[in-house]
Amino acid sequence: MQVDLPIPYREMLLNNWELIGHFMYTRADYLALVSLVTSGQVPLEAVELKSYPFAQLEAAIDAAGRMSGLQCTVVEAQSPQAWG
Repeated sequence: MQVDLPIPYREMLLNNWELIGHFMYTRADYLALVSLVTSGQVPLEAVELKSYPFAQLEAAIDAAGRMSGLQCTVVEAQSPQAWG
């Protein structure tokens, strides 16, 4: 999901603001998730997993774009060479 972030560039420069962001998740986010799973606070059965073969990559990307909550889209190779 894309959200507009209206920040005037001139105001950023004058106030010496720094804008920092991430495309997805940080290493700390993944470690926190692993910690929640290992402690039993997030049971893996709660995660809805959809798996696609590499040949259906575009469908997997579309499905990933519609994900919400505890849903996960995985692309897996059916052979030692994913594209072979």
